Amino acid sequence: MNILIDIKFLYEKDCGIKTFLYNTLEELFEISEENNNNSNIDHINIDVIGLSGKITKLTREHLNLENIAKKQKFFNSVKNIIASNSFLYPSIKKIYRFGKKQINKINNNINNNTDSVHYDIFWTPYQTEIDSNIAKKKFITIYDLYLLTNAETSIKEHSAAFKNYMDKYLAVFNGVTTCSEFVKKDLINFYNYPENKIYIVKGAYDKNIFKKISDKNILQSFKDKYHLNNQFILYIGTLHPRKNILNLLKAFKSLKKLKSEEAEKNIYAIKNLELVLVSNTSWLNKETLILLDELKDYVKIFKHIGNEELALFYNAAEVFAFPSLYEGFGIPPLEAFACGTPVITSNITAIPEVCGDAAYYVDPYSINDIENAIFNVITSEKLKKDLIAKGFKRAESFSWRQSATDLLNAFTNELKK
Repeated sequence: MNILIDIKFLYEKDCGIKTFLYNTLEELFEISEENNNNSNIDHINIDVIGLSGKITKLTREHLNLENIAKKQKFFNSVKNIIASNSFLYPSIKKIYRFGKKQINKINNNINNNTDSVHYDIFWTPYQTEIDSNIAKKKFITIYDLYLLTNAETSIKEHSAAFKNYMDKYLAVFNGVTTCSEFVKKDLINFYNYPENKIYIVKGAYDKNIFKKISDKNILQSFKDKYHLNNQFILYIGTLHPRKNILNLLKAFKSLKKLKSEEAEKNIYAIKNLELVLVSNTSWLNKETLILLDELKDYVKIFKHIGNEELALFYNAAEVFAFPSLYEGFGIPPLEAFACGTPVITSNITAIPEVCGDAAYYVDPYSINDIENAIFNVITSEKLKKDLIAKGFKRAESFSWRQSATDLLNAFTNELKK
C-alpha cells in the first residue's frame, strides 16, 4: 500500500490535532517497518508532504521533536513579524496567506520526481486543498463540526472558512475518519455523507508519560516547585468558552462559600481547596476574567507545561474537572484516568463515549451540578477509589497503536471497494 500523508500540521500550534497526528504517525511508521520486514505481509510505503511542499519518505527525522519545535518556532516568528508591522500588515498578511495557501495546495505537479498517480491513499489530518487525482483513494480526518454547529460562539472568519472548505472539498474525499460516533452522526446529519465511508479512529494518550507516580519524593518536589501544597482541582486544556471555564469558576466560588452542616464536617478540605488551570491558550471573556481576579487567592494558572510535568499535575490533583460543552473526543480525561486521578466531566457530546462508566458525570450547564460533583468526590474516599479503579481500567482500552491500526483498516476497506 502506497500512502501519502500531509504532515504540515506538525509544525502548527500545539493542540489535540497535532497530538493525534504525531502519535498516529509514530505508530504508522512502526507498523510499516514491521510489515516491510515480514515477507508474509503486504508492504506499506509511507511518503509525507511537509512545509516546503516536497514529497519525501517518512523517516524518524520527521518525528524528531527538536526538529518539529524548530520549524514551529520559525512558523510562529513569521506570524509575529507580520502582526507587528502595523503599517504594512494588511499587504504582508495577504501575501503570507497566499503563500501559505499555495503550500497547502497538493496536486499532481507538486514534485516533478514523484508520480502521484501511484499512491493508493492520500490522507490529510486537516483541511488541505487537494487535486482530485492525487491518489486512488483520498481520506480526511474531521475531528468535530463545532465551527458549524456552534457558529454563534465561534470566530466568524473561522466558521466561514471551515464551511467553505467542507462545501467545496468534502465530496472529493472517498473516506472520512473521525474520533467518535457523535461526530459521525453530525457528518451524516449535516452533509448526508455516506455512513459506510465514515470510519471511527479514536484518539489515545502516551502510556509512557501519563501513568501513576508512586514516588512521594518526586511528587513533593513537584508540589514545592509550583507551590501546590494544598489540595487542588485540576483543569488542563485551552481556556476557551466551549471548555466551560466560566461555570467551573462559578461552581468553585460557590463551593468555597458553603456553610451547610455537611460542609462544616469537611471544612479543611473546602477551606484550603484550590483550582489549578493549565493551558497554553486563552480566549477568555470579560466575565471570566473578572471572576478569575475575584478568586485570585485560590486559582492558579500555569502555561507552557511539558507532558512530563503535565503527568505530575494529574498525579498531584485531588480531582480532574473537565466540564466541556463540546468535545469531538477529549484526550485529557484519558490522561487523568491513566494517572489515577478521579474525573468529573460533562454528560454530553462525545465525552461519555470516551469515559464510559469511569467518570462522575455532570450537566455542564448546571453550576450546582458541577459544585456538588466536586464536593462529593473531594469528601468521599470511597467514591474516589471507585472512580480511580474504573479510570485505570478504562484507560487501558485506548492506544495509539490501535488508532493507527484502525486508520490502516479504513484505507484497506476503501481500496477493496
